[in-house]
Amino acid sequence: MTLTNSDKPQKLFVRLFDYYRPHYKIFLTGYLFLILASLCEPLIPSMMKILLDHAGAQAAAVKPTPWPIWAPPLAVIAIFAGRALFGFISSVALGTANNKAVTNLQNDVFKRVLDGDLSLYEQESTSSLISTIRGETQTVGNSFVGVLQDGGRNLLTMIGLTAYLFWLNWQLTLLVLVVMPIIGFSIRKIGQRMRATHFKAQKIAEEVNYVIEENTHAHKLIRLHGAQDAQKSRFRNLLESLRNQTTRALISAAAITPITQIAASFALALILSLALQQNEAGKVTVGDFAAYITAMLMLISPLKGLGDVLPSLHRGSVALKRIFGLIDYPQETHAGKFKAPKVEGKIDFVNVSKTYPNADHPALQNVTLSIQPNQMVALVGASGSGKTTLANLLPSFVRPDGGEVRIDGVAIADWDLRSLRNHIAMVSQDTILLNDTVLANVCIGDEHPNQARAEKALTDAYLWQHIQSMPQGILTGIGHNGHTLSGGQRQRLAIARALYKAAPILILDEATSALDAESEHMVQAAIAKLTQSRTTLVIAHRLSTILHTDSIVVMDKGKIVEQGTYNELIKNNNLFKRLAQQQFLKN
Repeated sequence: MTLTNSDKPQKLFVRLFDYYRPHYKIFLTGYLFLILASLCEPLIPSMMKILLDHAGAQAAAVKPTPWPIWAPPLAVIAIFAGRALFGFISSVALGTANNKAVTNLQNDVFKRVLDGDLSLYEQESTSSLISTIRGETQTVGNSFVGVLQDGGRNLLTMIGLTAYLFWLNWQLTLLVLVVMPIIGFSIRKIGQRMRATHFKAQKIAEEVNYVIEENTHAHKLIRLHGAQDAQKSRFRNLLESLRNQTTRALISAAAITPITQIAASFALALILSLALQQNEAGKVTVGDFAAYITAMLMLISPLKGLGDVLPSLHRGSVALKRIFGLIDYPQETHAGKFKAPKVEGKIDFVNVSKTYPNADHPALQNVTLSIQPNQMVALVGASGSGKTTLANLLPSFVRPDGGEVRIDGVAIADWDLRSLRNHIAMVSQDTILLNDTVLANVCIGDEHPNQARAEKALTDAYLWQHIQSMPQGILTGIGHNGHTLSGGQRQRLAIARALYKAAPILILDEATSALDAESEHMVQAAIAKLTQSRTTLVIAHRLSTILHTDSIVVMDKGKIVEQGTYNELIKNNNLFKRLAQQQFLKN
């Protein structure tokens, strides 16, 4: 599975237009005023023709000027004011429609990030997803509106001026069309090069974002190991590669304008020569000549503007591939429909096997384990023995290749995912907290938070006293991932979250392995309350976590090799005893 969308740019932009369709009234209003602004352009040379012809006639005493002296200045003001006003209304309307469409697009991408298959997070870094959701959607919106607004205005202006030129002198105007195939071919070739360059630049930009994310997250590790120079060099090399690609795109984009202008200059020179000959022959008036040359010169600006739209169009098409690739990414699917308001908490692993892609050996091999309701079972073993994989089977974060997992006798494959996960709570070593209030973190997922119940959960987690001392109590914000709290407080807040959820099945994934003795004591007291009347699966490295469990399951290379109570296992000269001596007892 990949995020790359293979649709052609035209199809991608047609699909993007669906996001603008609900706002078509605003969109059409903007485009109507864009047309009106464009129609003002031919009025400028037309007015010049009228003024010069009448001035010439008056100088020759043919006939008097048919308008008062103040009329021409007023007409000039009216034309330019109308063009400015229509352009302003058009920009506001199209910009409003664009903002609404981009917001809907960002919502769709974010929904897929939340509902997409879990393999998405194995393929994409956080920085890449952030870049797609925020940066690339905005780039696409600006490109789309830029093409429609700037490109549309320039195209309409060209059509209006060209039509006026045909009306003035259709023979001369036909010569303008000679240069169009040359310009079109050149732009097409340059566009192909620009697409490839923008795609490479996007990939490098994602790597740059990832390095920034990685180094800010691991800033203490980088400093501790004195790796700043190596990371600076890594970042500098990526920036240099990005600069090279950006420069190539810049050169390609810059080449469009001179090619367009040079081609147009040849046509203009030829037309100017023929127009002068016709003027000397008396076939055209001074007003005709001036109006024609003015209109021709006015054509250069929109022609150049159309060339400037192309780079934006290619940047947008590259970003669209990523955006729709993410939107089209497979959703987390589950065929099960079974729902239950309550469960007893009986868990059965029946001949469960799991092998990860590109792994040297299976993570789980025919594991069979039965856990009774309200029983606490500890999983121990060396790193890579399969403990975490076994635990992740319960909330269906990992799915078995063979065998099945059952809750209350119902296979997890038959459960509705939301209902299944409603019955499971998890507290892990790597506590994840939202940049929100204490209340929001405790009641996460509850659309109607119960503050009294949250306070009770915080009290049982031995955290309420500290929360009361905070500036706004339970409504105090805790910052990015709870950085205003200590490690023990963050862990107890996660326990309060699990207490609030009151799920009958609990997973403790090394919940105290990174805490000091004092913090661990308080967390253990909170865990003791949390595990009451719950089926608990414990993954632990500390002896204190598993001393009082009902059963200890020892795993090695994806298999269960021993099982029993602590006292039963420690008496034998077996794997558990060696692990206890090597890992647990030294703690």
